[in-house]
Amino acid sequence: MWKAMYARAPDRVRAVAGFVTRWPEYVETVVGAQRRRADRDSDQERVLRWIFELGAKFQVASGALGDDDVLVIDEGFAQRAVAVFGHGWRPDEQADLARYVASMPRPDLVFVVDVPLEVCRERLDRSGWPARIAAQAADVRNAYLEAVSDIVRLTTEMLGAVGVAVERIDGTAPVDAGRIQALRSLSV
Repeated sequence: MWKAMYARAPDRVRAVAGFVTRWPEYVETVVGAQRRRADRDSDQERVLRWIFELGAKFQVASGALGDDDVLVIDEGFAQRAVAVFGHGWRPDEQADLARYVASMPRPDLVFVVDVPLEVCRERLDRSGWPARIAAQAADVRNAYLEAVSDIVRLTTEMLGAVGVAVERIDGTAPVDAGRIQALRSLSV
């Protein structure tokens, strides 16, 4: 559906414009947070492109789906909180994160994959770190992982506090076949 409906540049422009019009507080929250973090964040243009790309896809899909349809996003707005805040995160920015969570399109259900930081570190060492952090020293990468963990925890708590269902998945254990089937049934 996405490829068919979003193949031409005018469609993309309309989708981005529709998203910005429909979710102006969210866009302003992201841009405002980036403005305040300009001295310590990296690749803000890339993050903004990710936000607009996700928003445009969400806009197109929302317009094509009926009221009873389910939209499954593998990297949604809750996950993008990490992209917006992960680099240079400070605990005093919780108010910005709270505004971000309050203004984003609210999902009905969020899946959180729980993995200890040491396991994340080992996996990223094997598979490769994100480009924004890959060339940094080990202590900077470790601080980034801790910041990401804080953001995921806080975002999960904030979403749970406003009634969003949160499903926790143990990221160190195999997922049983029944659970995979239940997840697949959401995407039909």
